Amino acid sequence: MAEWSSRVQNALAALPRSPAGADAPEAAGLSGPEWTLLVYCFLSEPPFTLDELRLWLPYTSLALIEQWFKEILATLNVQRVTGGEFIVTDKGANLVKDWCRRGRGLLAQQHPLPEAALRKLATALEQVVTAALEKPTAKTVRLAGSRRLAFEPLASSMARIDQALTDLYHFRDDCHSAAWSAAGLDGPEAEVLTLLWRREVRDVHSLAALLGEPRGLDAEQVARTAQRLASKALVSIEGDQAEVTAAGRALREGIEAATDRHYMPPWTVLPPPQLQALGELLTQFTRALSRDRQAESLPHSE
Repeated sequence: MAEWSSRVQNALAALPRSPAGADAPEAAGLSGPEWTLLVYCFLSEPPFTLDELRLWLPYTSLALIEQWFKEILATLNVQRVTGGEFIVTDKGANLVKDWCRRGRGLLAQQHPLPEAALRKLATALEQVVTAALEKPTAKTVRLAGSRRLAFEPLASSMARIDQALTDLYHFRDDCHSAAWSAAGLDGPEAEVLTLLWRREVRDVHSLAALLGEPRGLDAEQVARTAQRLASKALVSIEGDQAEVTAAGRALREGIEAATDRHYMPPWTVLPPPQLQALGELLTQFTRALSRDRQAESLPHSE
């Protein structure tokens, strides 16, 4: 259920990332968000449109995506092939590939578990990814895109694990988008409903402050989004205060349940004993990486 999504996210978060990778945006002449968009361009099936790119950033305004995209065009990392279609240039593709290779080089040096255990973990995760691709339970735009990161054979077990975890992370995003779309919401509506459902914010002003810069939404746009939810009786608004109604809670809980229904079938390609073993191995893997990271952060005595 949801525990598998959490296990995947926790394992990904524990994986070390190459310090050199942090320099990738600057090397490409881009800001951090622009670099992320370039990676999504690389993951998109060519030729792609801006509307297709938005599938990777469903909570972000099209205006902000267009602003970032102009810089990617200006730095010659993508090029136009027709009026509204684009491809990644060799320059842009090589930047993304070099970034991946640096990260995989660092991962190859990590040995959080014995090699036999790492191979076993990689193989089991890859079986789940294959099942998700062969019998998709949702439209797998992000999963298919994530597979484009495997543009060459993965030499180490750690690189295989990283790729499979990344694939499953994006597959979960596919499942979640399918769930909120089926519930009749657009991206901004889904995000606002989620923030209110989790009680991370309780007023429209705080929503606007939280979503404004990262999502490219001004206060008026956020307020209109909240009002659309109110018109559907999913949110109640009194002055600046906003909270989810009983109908809103039921819908959001239904979205979570639908996400799990889409996400779980590929995991059942493994028989119950193997699935349990995978869970235990993934927990050991994450804990070992976390311990290694904590040990590295401790001060060393002279």
